[in-house]
Amino acid sequence: MVPQGPFRLACEIHDEDYTDNPASLTRREADRKMLANMLALADNHPVWSALAVVYYLVVRATGWRFWGWS
Repeated sequence: MVPQGPFRLACEIHDEDYTDNPASLTRREADRKMLANMLALADNHPVWSALAVVYYLVVRATGWRFWGWS
């Protein structure tokens, strides 16, 4: 599920990476790509940047359940 808000695009790309590209990159690479995209969208705003890191940590801890779903 893609959240609304400043990270929507990063989350949509991440969802596509999880379902469409499991052979072309690892889950770790997909998660790091999501973090990089969120940090770019946060544009150095301290609260949004911190939230991006929190999202990343949650995805790293729980994303294995969704890796490769189509």
